[in-house]
Amino acid sequence: MARDDRPFSAWVPWAVGLVGGALVVAAQLVWVRGTIEDDLATRVKAALDEATVAPGAVVTAQGCDVTVSGVPETGVDATQAALIIGDVKGVRSFTIEYVPVPQEGEDVAEEPAPEPTLSPEPTPSPGPTKTADPAPTPTAGAQKSSGLPPVVFERGTLWTDESNPVLKLWAHTILNGPPDAKYEVQGHADLSGDPDVNQVVSQRRAEAVRAELINRGVPARQLNAVGYGSTTPVVDPEKTDDDKMANRRVIILVVDLPG
Repeated sequence: MARDDRPFSAWVPWAVGLVGGALVVAAQLVWVRGTIEDDLATRVKAALDEATVAPGAVVTAQGCDVTVSGVPETGVDATQAALIIGDVKGVRSFTIEYVPVPQEGEDVAEEPAPEPTLSPEPTPSPGPTKTADPAPTPTAGAQKSSGLPPVVFERGTLWTDESNPVLKLWAHTILNGPPDAKYEVQGHADLSGDPDVNQVVSQRRAEAVRAELINRGVPARQLNAVGYGSTTPVVDPEKTDDDKMANRRVIILVVDLPG
């Protein structure tokens, strides 16, 4: 076998070319991977948005592994997010970073100073509390009872097990009713705690039930979620835990029935 007697300097251009080519390929692979990760994160976010689950969530991807942060720790968002993410093509594994959901009587982080609003109130009676609540007021005559039972909640946006058949009945009734009918999903809170917090919680309850109905096949265009805080209790005063649970509810009313 012949010996290659070329000097080392003769190999330098070849070696430089080889290293340069490797660097180009590596850069292209990094760019392709970044593009794939961005596409995966975008598709996961789109799937969550389409199902109206965790609308404020932030999605990132590293390879085929997805991280979703900002998902409420209770209610329909918590139960549905994992199912939706797992169904997205290309997801190998995922991590969900949950955030706590405000409860009645707890402070809301984004509202650091509720005290000045309540301090002018002369008494803690339910009357002045409801007057100060900024919740919307139902328009008389604009809504009709659907005749359906309410969805009742334990705390936050976690409904009771007994309410699952109620949600099934709601979805069945709407899907078998006029396709152009419009419904208002009304969230309500009990009388304990800060009215501003109760308003936030009642809105999230209404949105959680609306999302569950959409998940059961009801068209989103037929449903509007509105929280009324603690302004319209069915039991007042609240003397027992059952009284409070009766007020922690979501009801559905017909707001537009064609024909």
